Amino acid sequence: KEANTFRKVAEEWLELNSHLKPKTLSGYRGALKNHLYPVVDNVPVTEIAVRHVREILERLTPSPTMARRSLTLLRVILSHAMNHDLISQNVAIGREGLLRKHKTKHHAALETPEDLAEFLRRLNNFVAYNDPVISALWLLVMLPVRPAELTAMKWDEVDIDKAEWRYTVPKTGQPHIVPLPNQAVAMLRGLKEHSLWLAGKGAGV
Repeated sequence: KEANTFRKVAEEWLELNSHLKPKTLSGYRGALKNHLYPVVDNVPVTEIAVRHVREILERLTPSPTMARRSLTLLRVILSHAMNHDLISQNVAIGREGLLRKHKTKHHAALETPEDLAEFLRRLNNFVAYNDPVISALWLLVMLPVRPAELTAMKWDEVDIDKAEWRYTVPKTGQPHIVPLPNQAVAMLRGLKEHSLWLAGKGAGV
C-alpha cells in the first residue's frame, strides 16, 4: 500500500508511454510537478479521495484550461492504477462538476504588428501537450480559414502526408483546399497521435 504512491504509479505510467513525443511527455511531467504532486505526491493511490481532486482543481481556479487538463491526467493515471488492480474505484471520474465555470471575457482585436507579436509571445509560453485549444489558436495564425471552419475540421478531410486539408465551405458549398505548412503538419500529427492514444486508453478517459 505504501509502495504504490501516486508518484510511483505516475512514473510507471510515464514509462509505459515513453514512446510519445518528447514535447507531449514534457507537458505531462510539467503538469504532474506543478499541479498534481503538490497535492498527492506521496499519497497511496488507495487513499486518494474526492477531497484531493477538489484541492487540485481549487488551486487551479485562475487557470480553467490547466484545471481541466490536470483532471484528465489524474483520471488517466488512476485508470492505469485500476487496470493493474491497485485501486477498485477511480475517484477522478465524473468530477467535471468540480471545475469552476469559465466566465467569457471579450478582448479587443489585434490591430498592430506589436499586438500580434505580444499575442504570439504569450501563446508560445503555454506548455501544451497537444491541447486542442492552444493548437487551434496556432492553426488560426498559420491557416487562412475562419474559426468556425477550423473547429469543424475532421480527420478524414486532412491528408497529413500531402500536407492538405480539403473541405467544403459552409457558406458557399464550394470545395476548398488549404495547404498545410510544416508547423501545422507537425501540430496535427501530435494531435492525432494524442487523440488515438486517448481513445485506446478507454477506462474513463
